Amino acid sequence: MIIENIYEIAKGRLKGKKLDRVLIGISLLCTSLDDGTIGVTYVLRNEIDGVCGSLPEGNMVGMEGAYLGSLAVEGDNVLSRTLGLSVINSQERVNRDFLYTDEDAVTAADLRKEDVVGVVGHIGPVIMRATGLVKEILVFERDEKKEGFDTDLEELKRCDVVFITSATFVNNTLEEVLEKVGNPREVVLVGSTTPLYPEAFTKSKVTMLSGTRWLPEYKEEIFNEVGQGACMRQLIKRGEKVTIKIK
Repeated sequence: MIIENIYEIAKGRLKGKKLDRVLIGISLLCTSLDDGTIGVTYVLRNEIDGVCGSLPEGNMVGMEGAYLGSLAVEGDNVLSRTLGLSVINSQERVNRDFLYTDEDAVTAADLRKEDVVGVVGHIGPVIMRATGLVKEILVFERDEKKEGFDTDLEELKRCDVVFITSATFVNNTLEEVLEKVGNPREVVLVGSTTPLYPEAFTKSKVTMLSGTRWLPEYKEEIFNEVGQGACMRQLIKRGEKVTIKIK
């Protein structure tokens, strides 16, 4: 699994580092480590059946970063995997061997008028930007029972470009989606939950990562705003959008 590859890279960076702070808001979860780094991930509220027993027991502040990061792989519920991914995301270090750009995902994907575009997860900004630029947009969302998608994933084989919400790491659907993807020109992982670890994706179908680097100088603002129910649209001014071309 790709998340296992990511954790193998991250755990070396996390060695010896401890959790400094954690906050779980209604839309976002943020963590900081004692080296000053910050990670922010989406909270999939509609997929959390209950929070009792979802997270490590006791005071998480001071826990080893490598252990908390492992929850992205080994966590048995949506909330623990969200926590683990936030810790992992705090340690991104983009290898300059990969093409780095400050373009957004839609611009970087270079959409064409004849394209059929697949959007896995209702990624509003992508759908809005792509509307009118392409031939057709197919949206694939999780069904209410969380047992599948409301559009047949086989339809992904028709797509020239596929945008996938990085929340698929949290609900363990990314591999299922990638298995159904045919041979599109681009497969883009989108959202601030995206782990910016391009070297972990080189053998996958993913061609581009679009995520956010969080700026340590805004640590207090990030925690205050997440604690007051901020959404990503409101918080993004505290970070730097990053798009990385993998292949």
